[in-house]
Amino acid sequence: MAKDMAGYKIKKAIPQDEQLLWKFSTEDARLKLDWEHSREFEYKGEMYDVLRSETKGDSIWYWCYWDRKETKLRKELNVLLVNLMGPGQQNKNEGRQLNDFFKSLFLPVSSVKQNLAAGHDHQHSMIPYTFSLHAFDRIPPVPPPELS
Repeated sequence: MAKDMAGYKIKKAIPQDEQLLWKFSTEDARLKLDWEHSREFEYKGEMYDVLRSETKGDSIWYWCYWDRKETKLRKELNVLLVNLMGPGQQNKNEGRQLNDFFKSLFLPVSSVKQNLAAGHDHQHSMIPYTFSLHAFDRIPPVPPPELS
């Protein structure tokens, strides 16, 4: 409740001239938007926070705030990952895969609530994201190895 109220106040504080309106067909929205969670997506390499949305016929309109800081951080992270992997297109793909792997370790709270509602209890809360243990499916050896 407090988080929702804080989000509402932040959205109300964003001036109208800083809000962007994106209009997509429902199919384009599904194919072209890379959703972080229900209120944030990436489009053409830029991050946007959804302030409100409205469905009009076969289209969906998103009033958004262009999150320049998060866009910059994500681009810096991608550059760092690509540099770690070295030059070359294959390495760029591997850098993206590494980034996707790290993203897979953390799930938005909304996903966790869905998992909990479905009876999955392998999630441990770390607000606002939850660490997912399903990424580690190997069982440690029993008994543990002895140190020499």
